[in-house]
Amino acid sequence: MLHSCTDQLQQFSHINKKALNQYKFFTEQREEHKNRQAELDAGYE
Repeated sequence: MLHSCTDQLQQFSHINKKALNQYKFFTEQREEHKNRQAELDAGYE
């Protein structure tokens, strides 16, 4: 039974990889936006 469950879960491994890639991408993008906001705020002063 455990072997059967493991086999069934293996078909979803690509979903976890995609979620990790998306998390990494959005985290980097968020940092870029925060940096840009800081630049804009500094330029406004």
